[in-house]
Amino acid sequence: SLAVLGLYNNMFSGSLPSEIGLLDNLLYLNLRNNVLNGTLPSEIGLLTNLQYLILEGNKLSGPLPTEILRLTNLTQLELSGNLFSEEEVDEVMVSLGLDFSCNETIVEMALTSDHSPDETTWEITIGDGSVVASGGGYVLESITHDEKVCVPLDGCNFTLFDQDEDGGPTVEITRLGKVYQIDGAFTNQVVVDICA
Repeated sequence: SLAVLGLYNNMFSGSLPSEIGLLDNLLYLNLRNNVLNGTLPSEIGLLTNLQYLILEGNKLSGPLPTEILRLTNLTQLELSGNLFSEEEVDEVMVSLGLDFSCNETIVEMALTSDHSPDETTWEITIGDGSVVASGGGYVLESITHDEKVCVPLDGCNFTLFDQDEDGGPTVEITRLGKVYQIDGAFTNQVVVDICA
């Protein structure tokens, strides 16, 4: 029972087969940066356990199947870089609760989990130590989790925790166009000033 399928950054071409719907235990599907074309098959809606659907950077087109709205467990849906209607993509994102708007400061993270993803958490705090954003609860190991949060301008301290105390998870953090890296070489926690 396949749970993770990552075939990204290849030159796979052709259309996505309707048989994709047979992978009903799939949690993570990443086909980013291939040359896939045609429409998204309606059978995609059979993947109701799916948490990550990453199809950006292909040549997929046509209307999105209404069956995509059955994917209510999605935490990440990436469709940019295709030929889909931007308006239609926005409607799907809103319908699935995946839209994002922010009136403060956007912080984007690409966290790659280690062999014990459930032991990784993070938080962003302001000067007085108050937590303004946090995350964790990862279940897939060695997978990049893209996250975006909205924080106050003074949300400057990013702390990555590893309960296993062996380091391992890595993070790339982007705030106001500046990129910060955590390479996984730490014990139980590492703090980065993302306002510096």
